[in-house]
Amino acid sequence: MVEKAVLRWRLKRRGFRGLQVRTVEVGTGDQDKESVVEEEFFQTGRRQAEERVERSVVRVQAMFRSKKAQEEYRRMKLALDQAKVTEKLYISLVLGGFGFACFFTC
Repeated sequence: MVEKAVLRWRLKRRGFRGLQVRTVEVGTGDQDKESVVEEEFFQTGRRQAEERVERSVVRVQAMFRSKKAQEEYRRMKLALDQAKVTEKLYISLVLGGFGFACFFTC
């Protein structure tokens, strides 16, 4: 996996879900330039990850404020709770005579 990442980075190809890195000319054998390029690579990746998280937070906040989204979440939560109750009831009915009901439901 690391070799693939290094190969993509050296060939200046896009990878890691659209990570965008500015192309910088690297001199042959110049260790300082390589370390600067690597540091820019990691900083760019970190900044893009933070931007994705921020967009996700904004999206969740918008859904939280929406009445329609709140109603839909409430319906999904009720359906999940109903499914859990039904599952426990089914297990207790099917396995109740064998003494395994408490094992699965407790």
